[in-house]
Amino acid sequence: MSQYVVKFLKKVIGDNGREEEICQCVLEVNARNKAEAAELAKKDFCKTQGVSNWLNHADRMDVKEARPDWSITVNSSAYRVQRCLVLMVGMFGLSASAALAADPNHGAVLAKRWCASCHLVEGDQRLASADVLPFATIARRSDFNAEKVAFFLLDPHPKMPNFPLSRNEAGDIAAYIGSLRK
Repeated sequence: MSQYVVKFLKKVIGDNGREEEICQCVLEVNARNKAEAAELAKKDFCKTQGVSNWLNHADRMDVKEARPDWSITVNSSAYRVQRCLVLMVGMFGLSASAALAADPNHGAVLAKRWCASCHLVEGDQRLASADVLPFATIARRSDFNAEKVAFFLLDPHPKMPNFPLSRNEAGDIAAYIGSLRK
């Protein structure tokens, strides 16, 4: 068996108004060949993301034989979910300087549009889901970090809808949440 790295990629409109491709998820799969790796990765993607069809969240897959220096393994199951920060930084371009340049005012506008159906995003909002934290509560957490929140928003996760945010938009929303810290 060989080890493969499978990237699930999606085309989005970037900050510059041009189409760009972002990585939705990276999985590491042990398989006999590329075709088997692709099939195992599709099943694992659907299972971990809580979806029935991977094509609802990505446009294509890129399957490559793994090199030892590519991955940071999180667990040791046959196919492992990867959170490869080096890859994410390269793909999304997020850095401390980008987080500092984020626009919390634009983040507030985006949060009202994308997040307010579930989260309390501002003090005068009256309706939200009881199962999710208000943004002010998230901001007051002792481990709050705007850069981590931006990465979280860019990484698909089953409990939240998959919004096609650009890296700057994710940074702006994270900066807005951070501005609520009191």
